Parts: sequence; structure tokens; C-alpha cells
Amino acid sequence: MSAPVNNTCEYDCEKPSCSVVNLGCRVNRVECDWFETQLRDTGIVVAEPEQSQVIIINSCIVTGEAQAKTRKSVRHMASLPQRPQVIVTGCAAVLFQAELEAICDRVHVVSQKELVVQEAINTLSFFDNESEQPMYHSGSGESTFLRSIDRVKRGVKIQDGCDNCCSYCIVWKARGASRSVPLQDVLNQVKRVMDEGALEVTLTGINLGKYDAGDGSETLATLIDAVCECGAKQIRLSSIEPCEVTPSVIDAMVRHKDRVCPYLHIPLQAGSNEILRQMGRHYTCEEYYALVEELRKSMPHISISTDLMVGFPGETEEQFRETLEFCKAVGFSKIHAFKYSPRPGTPAAAMPNQIDATVKQERSKRLRELAAQLRYDDAAKRLGTVENILVESFSLNGTAQGKTASFHSVQIPGDAHNLTSCTLIPCILKSVNSQQVITATPAL
Repeated sequence: MSAPVNNTCEYDCEKPSCSVVNLGCRVNRVECDWFETQLRDTGIVVAEPEQSQVIIINSCIVTGEAQAKTRKSVRHMASLPQRPQVIVTGCAAVLFQAELEAICDRVHVVSQKELVVQEAINTLSFFDNESEQPMYHSGSGESTFLRSIDRVKRGVKIQDGCDNCCSYCIVWKARGASRSVPLQDVLNQVKRVMDEGALEVTLTGINLGKYDAGDGSETLATLIDAVCECGAKQIRLSSIEPCEVTPSVIDAMVRHKDRVCPYLHIPLQAGSNEILRQMGRHYTCEEYYALVEELRKSMPHISISTDLMVGFPGETEEQFRETLEFCKAVGFSKIHAFKYSPRPGTPAAAMPNQIDATVKQERSKRLRELAAQLRYDDAAKRLGTVENILVESFSLNGTAQGKTASFHSVQIPGDAHNLTSCTLIPCILKSVNSQQVITATPAL
């Protein structure tokens, strides 16, 4: 007869402890911040995985590599010496529950993210069933460990779900149909992170531009108005689809140009109309370029970054060169380049003419080289101008580090400022180095 399985956590601590691990996108990151806030409000110590009784993993399956990373992370966390309980949520939890639970009997899959923190509380035997109130509360809700969440830069999730059904993607199956967070709930979140010290608020969503929390009268544009009115110092928009950058969104960005960053991340995926059609994307290169021109007409200093996939099934060398040329024509400030990864169950995975891995690697290298040059060029053309800088940290020699409003990395030498804390400050952009990092000095 086999010995009984020991499911108890062997880590001994005075207060219940939990760790939150993010493996995914910016929306996942914001969800993890939300988990941590709820945990702290309940008096739970948010700690490193090695010091935690419960570990929450917010998973990702956007690529086959991401899914493999999720499995590896779950196995690693479950094997830690203190034998923690591991709660897996996120996209992998929705589609691959049985596979994840088979890894270890201390792995619990919770597909509904609104139930994750309650599951952690229950797992910690931290809940009084009769009173339905936490048995322990620290008073302040503060933990002794603060993971490196940017307190001055916080995200607020305004929308979830995707209606696009791209041929290479499985995320829409995991996230479900588009749905929006009620306007007042968004404003409450914004006010909370501002009260906690946030200087910049990033509005995030899977299909950000699909925001519609009412009868159609509440849109992303009206939400931008409302967030600005509630006093947010600086607002940044997360990734937004080309078809969702409407004239009303552009007008709202212009209307609040002193607060809304002149920056948009607009996924392109490919610079070939035939590949875009095969991907199930709902625009052409010509339409994308027309949008870029309209944005630059309204906001001459806007910075535009993008996502690009190389090695999609059937992509020829000529089509890949079309993508390179299109990138040069647009002049992206940043390119997130990634290799196509077949996802079982998606139309693209069954397409003929799958591209060899060595070809994908070679094309990825060429695209990344171009991306570095374009990023340098975009930074260089901004030299001599003034942009708001969000100072996020300081090095040992006093150099302040952060991001420009146009989302370039920036440093302010220690002898050029008397800053002692993270802040939002207008600066003159002076120079850019070979790593595309801008050096700036305060404009005041």
C-alpha cells in the first residue's frame, strides 16, 4: 500500500504568505497587481515564491513557447522545498486544466480570475466560514515584502476578451468574447492607484478599442475624457488594434495632449496583404499606413510601436521583404518581433507550407536588426525636444532612469538633477547611445 501524499506546506511563517507570478501580457501583469492588492488588503504577506505557502501563476499560451514556459513554471514552483500549494489561472487554466493538474496534486486550476484570491485565502485556511470575514487582518494591509511592481507606473484593466479570431491565435478561446469594465469601476481603480502613488496610469485590455460599458455612449474616447477629469497626471494607452483607432480616439488624445502620452502600440503582424488575409486580420497595409499618416497629422511627435510575426505559413522571401520595407516606410519606434509558433486547433497550424525553423530564425534576426536601427532613428529625431519623463528608479551613481512620454528609455545623469524620488518631470532630450537609450536633462 502506497504512503499517503503529504499536501501540507512545510514553510513555517508567522503570517499567511502568497506569491504572484506573471507569465503573460500586459493585461496579465495588471491582473497580477490586482491579485496582490487584494491579498495585501486581506492581510496576507506577498512574498517571493521561495518564502510562500501559496503561489499564484497567471499563465500564458499566446505561443507554443509560452505554453511550455507555463508548464515548466508550474513544475518548478510545485517542486520548491516548502511544498507550496500552486494556483494556476490565466489562459492555460481555461484550456488545459487536466494537463496542469496532472503535474502535481498540489496544483489547483482556477479559470475564473475573480475567484483566484478567494481560493488562495481558502487554501491558507484563512477564512472564517461563519462570519465570512478574514480571520486575520494586519490593519494596514501592508506586507513586509514589496515585489518590484512599479508604484509610480500602474495599469488599470478596462476590457477583456477578443472577437477577432485570428487564424494563428488561441487566446480568444481562452479569454472569451469582448466585455468591458463599468466606467465607475474603472475610475475607482484609477483613483486607488493614484492614491497609492501612481504618476502614470496605463489603460489595458485585450481589445482596448472595443471598450463599451453601456449602450454605446461609453467608448474608449469618453473613458479617456473621464480618466483625465478624475486627475490622472499621465495616461498611456496599451496595445490597440488598427481598426479600433477611431477618429474619436485620436480627437481625445489631442484634446488631452498634456496628459495622454503621444504613443500607441498598434499591432501590424505582417507587411504583406496576402499574409494579413491568411492571418484573418481585418485591414490592409494601405489602410494601416493611412492610419499612421492621420495620427502623425494630428500628433506630429507621436511614437508608434508594433508587433510583427515572421515565418507565418507560406510566407515567401519576397513577402518578408515587403514587411521590412513597410516597417521602414512607417518608421516604427519599437518592434516586438516574434517567430510564428503553431498552435494546435488553430487554422494556421493546418496550413500547408509551414516555414522551417532555421528560416524563421534568420528572418527574425534581420527584423530585429532593422528594429534596433528604427528605434535609434526615432530617438535621434526627438533630440532637442522637451518630453515628460517618468523617473522610475535611480542607479548607485545617482543617475535617474525612466521612460519618455514617447516610451523611449532615458537616463538623467546624477550631476544634472537634484531629484530624490520618482517623479514626472519635463526634460530636454540631449543624446542617444548605441543601445537606443536617451540622455536628458531637466527643462526646468
